Amino acid sequence: LKNYPQDKLTIVGDGQMRSDLHLLAKKIGLGKNVFWAGRVSDLNSYYAQHDVFVLTSKYEGFGLVLLEALSNGLPILATRSSAIPEVHGADHPGLFPIGDSRALSELMGKVHDLRFRDTLLSDQMGRRALFDPQKMASDIESIYLECLRNA
Repeated sequence: LKNYPQDKLTIVGDGQMRSDLHLLAKKIGLGKNVFWAGRVSDLNSYYAQHDVFVLTSKYEGFGLVLLEALSNGLPILATRSSAIPEVHGADHPGLFPIGDSRALSELMGKVHDLRFRDTLLSDQMGRRALFDPQKMASDIESIYLECLRNA
């Protein structure tokens, strides 16, 4: 907020630490810049209202939310953990180490640079083609057919 006081953060989801995080946000002066959405059923409306998607998971399975954010054209910043590099590629410029708040902060600042945003989006669009629903269905079908042939 020192560099970008107009920025807002929306936290979607819920968990045990919600009330502690609420208090921390107020204590450090972020209360007016953080919106707590809780659990939501229609994430698409949230994607449409935001400029960047950040996933700070310590562990993430396949990460369907990443594909949703991709489909909504948002630049993505995410932890370099579990399946996230599989979705974005290990060299995606928006990945940062788990728990490294400094690296995340730097990336969030860089997202204000249109060239960096374009780099993220360009990289992501290249990956998006890998997860086209038609292609994925065809790839899965091929795997099953191969298994049947070898049975």
